[in-house]
Amino acid sequence: ASPETRVSIANNFFDVFRSKGVKLDVSHFNALLSVYIDNEHDYSPLEFLTRLQTEGIQPTTATYQLVLKGFCQQGNLQGAIEILEHIKGLDIGLSEPLLAPLVTCNAISGDMEKARSVFQLIRENGLEPGLESYSALLCGHAQRGDMESITQVLLEMQSNRVFPTHAVYVRILDTLSRHAHSDLIPDLLEKIRNKQWMGPDLLSLVDSFVANGDHQGALHVLRSVGRTPPTSGKAGRDFYRKLLRKEDPALSLEYLLKMAQQLKAENLHRLAYEDLLYSRFRNKDMEGGLSVIKEMLAGGVPVRQHYLYPVLTQLAEKNDLDGACHVLKLMINHEITLEVPHFQYILRSCLGSDVSRPKIARMLTEKFSEHKIDLGQDINCLAQVCCDFNRVDAAAEFLEAADKEFILPQRFLRSVAKKGELREGIPVEKLSAMKIFKLVANLPETFNTLPYYAGLFLLRNTEKSFQSLSPFLSSLEAFFTMGVRIDDPRVYSAILRLCLSKRDFSVFMQVLNLMKVREVSVFPHHHRLTVAVGAFEGRSQLAQQAFSKFTESQPADWRIYSDLMIAYGKRKNLPAVTRIYETMLSQDFRPSGSAFGYAIVTFLSVGDIQSADRLKEDMVKTYKMGYAVYTNYIEAYSRKGDVAGARKAFEEMVEAGYTPSPFAYQKLMAAHAFHGDHETVVKLISEMKEADMAIDRQCWSLLVDSFVNSGDLETAAAKAEEAKESNIKPLLVSYIKLLNLAVSKKNRFSGENYRRHAQKHEHERVGLAAHSLFRSHPGRRLGRGPKNSPRNRLCRQKSKFFRFRE
Repeated sequence: ASPETRVSIANNFFDVFRSKGVKLDVSHFNALLSVYIDNEHDYSPLEFLTRLQTEGIQPTTATYQLVLKGFCQQGNLQGAIEILEHIKGLDIGLSEPLLAPLVTCNAISGDMEKARSVFQLIRENGLEPGLESYSALLCGHAQRGDMESITQVLLEMQSNRVFPTHAVYVRILDTLSRHAHSDLIPDLLEKIRNKQWMGPDLLSLVDSFVANGDHQGALHVLRSVGRTPPTSGKAGRDFYRKLLRKEDPALSLEYLLKMAQQLKAENLHRLAYEDLLYSRFRNKDMEGGLSVIKEMLAGGVPVRQHYLYPVLTQLAEKNDLDGACHVLKLMINHEITLEVPHFQYILRSCLGSDVSRPKIARMLTEKFSEHKIDLGQDINCLAQVCCDFNRVDAAAEFLEAADKEFILPQRFLRSVAKKGELREGIPVEKLSAMKIFKLVANLPETFNTLPYYAGLFLLRNTEKSFQSLSPFLSSLEAFFTMGVRIDDPRVYSAILRLCLSKRDFSVFMQVLNLMKVREVSVFPHHHRLTVAVGAFEGRSQLAQQAFSKFTESQPADWRIYSDLMIAYGKRKNLPAVTRIYETMLSQDFRPSGSAFGYAIVTFLSVGDIQSADRLKEDMVKTYKMGYAVYTNYIEAYSRKGDVAGARKAFEEMVEAGYTPSPFAYQKLMAAHAFHGDHETVVKLISEMKEADMAIDRQCWSLLVDSFVNSGDLETAAAKAEEAKESNIKPLLVSYIKLLNLAVSKKNRFSGENYRRHAQKHEHERVGLAAHSLFRSHPGRRLGRGPKNSPRNRLCRQKSKFFRFRE
């Protein structure tokens, strides 16, 4: 720090002490006075003494000695004599350190004879001149730049056996620097013995010289002690960095370059250029930094690759592609190795904020041609950067346009595998990633590793959501065409899992067949996936075959047993489901929730409700029963005409938190309609309407059937008409039941209406057959009479036909 800064800091501390209520004594003021004297501060010693009296502080001998030094330092001889007389009046004994400042006072006034006469004054008081007196005399000669006198005084000191200390030499050197006599510093340094022992003291002067702007004086000191082992290199480094941090208009870039050259040439700081370059970049002076780099190149100083990163960074922020190309050309011309980060900045300069900017390869190629830049083997770095920026298309264009053989690192292929994309609707041969794989397929250094990266490319793309899986099959065929054999089972496993998640089982089987054709190793988990496919599609034979192959290599677990049970359950194969369930119980396995559900549904499909209930009791210990199981329970009870069972299953479904669907309502209505309970059917239809469910043909037919089964022809007919007004056509079975009821009640008019209604709804054949039968046998119900009579046989055939068609 400069002397002014030191004095300011000391005054600020005093203000802080006062604001914090610190009690100040004479030691505090003596310390402040020492700071004033050491930094040659312009102050009034008398005012300082007055300030002490105002504060009520009694000066000590040290205080008067410092005040005397202050007068002498300012060349105020009169003031110095007055304060000396005042000291005598206080009965304070005179000493050599007390009289020595008079030497300094006379030296400042320019009268060296009077300064020498102070020595006689000291002797008259019974004292001998000591180190303080000689030091003051030496500093007086140093202010005048009189090196000859300094030499004579040093010899006199030696003859009087007064030996100068390190502090004395430091004081003399500092005086020479302050009074613009830096050229004498080397002569004085030569006279100092054992300079290595006072190295730290001399180096402390470097900071003072830099603060005062005496750079040459600092260099003289550095040349003297800056190369010694304890401080080798560090002293020069610290000196130059202080210069760089100093805000001084005189420190121009040209001056700093000259200083860096001098320090490096004299081996005082071998990284001076690098420090200057860092300083320029830290101050965001990129043009200055580029000038430093050019100077380094001109002087043969090695320039490392990362030195140019800050310049390229700022050019990238400004989107200055021309400037970036200029730096790139500079590096190529001086054979500076190009690395991936350099091209990252080049690409950022080109892209700006628009990463998806089109035709960047063409733009960069034109700029390189304009600046006469030939990348040569460095084209692989540019391609690598393009992949890092998700621009595999640009990487492919650069490699295709390369007229030289390129060498691609493994990192590049990994980037292509991770950044390349399969796109639906685009032919595989037109994809950028596939173009790159095709270019490098025959390179010796990538031939062995290419199958791995090709497999990685397909693995990563399995995470994409495609409408179809054809891109994967096309890419596999393309790789085989290039001679790249992808035999990594993980690739096929990922594609198989993707097929399974998309329920695309046809492609699943194609991939399995392709694995057989290409002789890819099939592992047990492939068979597990195949069993899962059989479970999804209900292909029990496929699932059983895969299960058998799986168990050849390892024992089956509960998952694969569950998938096999689901496959048989979907086929309603009750024996197989029972066998698998018993096998699982014998091995302490529990089926999955879905397997339990399909097993229960299988038992319900054959009407074995008791066995289904036993499975249900086992299932609810671990799983929650699914909605479809409840619905199948309602249907099974409905087929048996068990109204209570159907109603119980329906209520259990609601208690389980499921909302009944129209299908569940229909099955419950069918059970009530079977017994002619039309009131409950009407109530259920009302509940469906309140729940905003659509009332379809099945519901209307069940409503009509409930009234028919109760024998209420008029209400059944009215409901049929109501359905007609709602533009809903009940099922044909309901009309036949109406005809049967009309025949049994001998209601010819209703029979004619039903016949016309049947004709209108395109049921003419059955309508006519029923009408003719009604007219021929008015006293019989349809279907009664001899079992094999022609009429009954005809009606059965028609009813079966149209019932099947419905």
